[in-house]
Amino acid sequence: MVHPHPVRPRDLLHLLLHRNPVRSREAGRDDPAPGWVRPRCQARSPDFEAPGVHSEPDHPARLLLPRDDLCAAGHRRRHLGHRNRILGSLDPHRGRCGPRDDEADRVPAHHAQLRGNPHLRLLFVGPPGAGKGTQAQRVADALGIPHISTGDMFRHHVSTGTELGRKVDEIMRSGGYVPDEITVSMLEGRMAMDDAEGGFILDGFPRTAAQVEALDGLIGEDGLDHVVVFNVDEDELVERLLARGRADDTEETIRTRFHVYQDQTAPLLDVYGRRGLILEVDGIGPVDEVTDNPLRRTHRGRDRMITIKSRREFAKMEKAGATVAAIHEAVREAAAPGVSLLELEEISAKIIEDHGCTSSFLNYHGTYPATLCLSPNDVIVHGIPNEYRLEEGDILSVDAGAIYQGFHGDAAFTIGIGDITEEARHLIETTEEALWAGIRQVRSGNRLGDIGAAVAEIGSAHGYGIVEEYVGHGIGREMHEEPQVPNYGEPGSGMKLRKGMALCIEPMFNIGKRHTKVDPDGWTVRTADGTLSAHWEHTVAITPDGPMIFTAGEKPVPVEFEEAASRG
Repeated sequence: MVHPHPVRPRDLLHLLLHRNPVRSREAGRDDPAPGWVRPRCQARSPDFEAPGVHSEPDHPARLLLPRDDLCAAGHRRRHLGHRNRILGSLDPHRGRCGPRDDEADRVPAHHAQLRGNPHLRLLFVGPPGAGKGTQAQRVADALGIPHISTGDMFRHHVSTGTELGRKVDEIMRSGGYVPDEITVSMLEGRMAMDDAEGGFILDGFPRTAAQVEALDGLIGEDGLDHVVVFNVDEDELVERLLARGRADDTEETIRTRFHVYQDQTAPLLDVYGRRGLILEVDGIGPVDEVTDNPLRRTHRGRDRMITIKSRREFAKMEKAGATVAAIHEAVREAAAPGVSLLELEEISAKIIEDHGCTSSFLNYHGTYPATLCLSPNDVIVHGIPNEYRLEEGDILSVDAGAIYQGFHGDAAFTIGIGDITEEARHLIETTEEALWAGIRQVRSGNRLGDIGAAVAEIGSAHGYGIVEEYVGHGIGREMHEEPQVPNYGEPGSGMKLRKGMALCIEPMFNIGKRHTKVDPDGWTVRTADGTLSAHWEHTVAITPDGPMIFTAGEKPVPVEFEEAASRG
């Protein structure tokens, strides 16, 4: 499933043409001029005055500007004047944006968004040696909330000779394990202190599902705002810790500690993942950059960061990808003249269930009604399966997504139904060729722009309209993660690709112009001129063993970098 793309720099002109006028407060009435320029857009109240001096910008970066084709499903808007806006609701999820759309279909905001910063209750989780404790203290200092470490609590109680401290000292001297009830008692006392009233960062507890229940008993299931997971590649962690030169840091012990951490925290992450609390950040990099990641994602707002996956997380994505590949194979075999789209949907749903997975698409944003996106002929993406029966000469794009133990796989292909025209066949083959050209750019050290440039070069050479409003995306615990992966770009531009990243590359080419429109259902995206469109996609990961395609078969397929590496 594709990701909608943000505004491009050329669209800055819209701000001059249409944003709210600045008028004196005495003027009283709304200015009609914006309606003359953009009659479909709702009139807005004037800003009344130039912004005053304050700590936050009135016109923040990454503001989406008014444009019809940017209002497709999935966009979230950031508003001018956000400083005074009460976060009591989220903007509506709309497939089209017309007058009064901003006021319709609102949904309650997540509880964390209703709290004022820095009133945050955070849990930091990460493997030994990832610098989690250091980062917890740095973030806590920046937010003005305490860093509550179980190790520090134990040492404090022991050194001050409290009753709990004497018990802990006796247990630790005997080599025993401190019972959860003692830790919870210490934690309860620490959380009751005045400095924790505005929030805190927990470090070291909970570490197991049983401890999660104990913490829930203290603060309730809604007590935490975020669980910040510091992801560190196993090999990079080994290299980092060996460089410290400590006698007890052998490669074997480091890897053992890493695997024990993953085994112990997997149930914990599953619990918090189901609650929607997990924020993953990259634990590798300069200390200041690592600190800024959780700050930006918790304290400053909604920025989503790129997540680096471990071998074990990639293994789960492989399972999800294999399920998607099985769906593709079965739908390919079943798609024929006379077969309905609903019959293909039934095939997909059964395979997902048989593989022990859940659907990435079903109930996406609370409204998508199927496990497949089936997009015939002029439908580009997000076609909803219905009673339409395929006809000789149709083309059909099939997009499937699956989740295995919390991790996603996502892929798409386009096929012809029976005998199709040469024009349609050429479109399908060229779009697939562009997919493989983009995939061959997914390697450590390349840039994001290399992918888009490779895709666009092929589409442009054949005169096709390259869809810009919908793009590829990162993937992992969420189907749509950062970064966005446009199907155009400049070679050597954009962020550097690195080991541990997973991307969905998905070119969409139209026979006619690139422009799109959205059906009244809010999902189905068509070519604006009614011409045919093709869509191909794979989930590609830069693993420790090299770039791999997770959605091409039962097992991951290594990326072939030779120019002749196209596949049918």
